[in-house]
Amino acid sequence: MESKSLSSQSEIGSAEDVVQALLDYLVAPMLPLKSAGREVPSLEQQQSQLYQHFEFLCYQPQTKNGVDSFGGLGATLIDSLDTLYIMGLDEQFQRAREWVANSLDFNKNYDASVFETTIRVVGGLLSTYDLSGDKIFLEKAKDIADRLLPAWDTQSGIPYNIINLAHGNAHNPGWTGGDSILADSATEQMEFIALSQRIGDPKYQQKVENVIAQLNKTFPADGLLPIYINPHRGTQSYSTITFGAMGDILTIQCFEMIYVDLAELFSMNICSKFGFKETRLLL
Repeated sequence: MESKSLSSQSEIGSAEDVVQALLDYLVAPMLPLKSAGREVPSLEQQQSQLYQHFEFLCYQPQTKNGVDSFGGLGATLIDSLDTLYIMGLDEQFQRAREWVANSLDFNKNYDASVFETTIRVVGGLLSTYDLSGDKIFLEKAKDIADRLLPAWDTQSGIPYNIINLAHGNAHNPGWTGGDSILADSATEQMEFIALSQRIGDPKYQQKVENVIAQLNKTFPADGLLPIYINPHRGTQSYSTITFGAMGDILTIQCFEMIYVDLAELFSMNICSKFGFKETRLLL
């Protein structure tokens, strides 16, 4: 029996077909049935409902409301911008772009997670800038990064994990005993180095590279770091060692940075060989 190939565009379907299939699978089962006297909303109607809740982290299809569990930073939208662009969903991308340009405001009296805001918002904006070349995304990435930067202003340079975006007050969760979390503190290198490279300002790169330098000073021989780091001394606190929550992202980040370094080296070699001036690596 021949296996069916899914390589052709006609077999996969258009981007609109893919979006409709996802909405049918994920959203339609939670909506009232036609037999209840209400038609299932069309793709355009469902998208319209979603667009009303750009600033929220989660959209609730049953109540058609959003859950503001991320300070109104539009984290889900920003995290999805590059996907919209790659899929060729131009109309949806432009509507999202207009919201970012005209409505996204980071001057909020909100205690944000430095880690989550970095990987979702800074990373999402930078990857979209690399794809589109639209400077509004780079400007917004710099804005939010500047608001996060005071978190690194500790005695050791190990960042606090929470910061108020409007006032710049940084601290750690009470349940850590004042310590910073390993996975939250040592995994912002890719986004901040990328920002420094794109705007030509080394301060972001210096902040995050100093974290690695501090960890290297007391790096254990077995390579296993505990999940808590003292932000004042820059030393590891006696605590759990795990590849699970609060420790896992550091391991992933190390592999990602190795990949980026190798990819950039390969890219430079190719450019040199074929006479290209330069190339830009996407996040």
